[in-house]
Amino acid sequence: MELQARQLRPTVERLEAAAAHDAGAEAARWRAALRAELAELERQIRSLADEEARLRSVASGLDLQARQLRVRRDALMAGYEAARARAEVGALLAEAHRDSAGLLQVVQEAEQRVARTRAAADALHGLAARQALEAAPSVSEELTRREEEELWGPRPEEGEGRTS
Repeated sequence: MELQARQLRPTVERLEAAAAHDAGAEAARWRAALRAELAELERQIRSLADEEARLRSVASGLDLQARQLRVRRDALMAGYEAARARAEVGALLAEAHRDSAGLLQVVQEAEQRVARTRAAADALHGLAARQALEAAPSVSEELTRREEEELWGPRPEEGEGRTS
């Protein structure tokens, strides 16, 4: 439209110059028609320029809203990722706690078994020592027994009767 207006302006100026020399009715009609067309074109140009400014403003607002939405989306995604990471860490900590509790229980049970085994070993050691002391004949008794065996032969086992 601006191009058409630029093309019409020189024609209108020529007709006005010609009309100044020639006051013909035909030139006046042409001049009036072209001026009306030029005025309409200029009005449309202003209207389109206003519309273009309004559309640019709307486009700028839409661009701003799109950027704000992207920022919100990124913030939500970051929040989601952080929440997911917190949940994973919580699960890992719970599992580690469960594992450490199980390990602690196994260690305590092992310590209890060691204590029981030690107590049993000490008891057996004490019993063996008492039996060894009780069963060991004194030296004089042993010598007497050997002398009697040489003289009389081996003793009959208890439960067997002695025959003389």
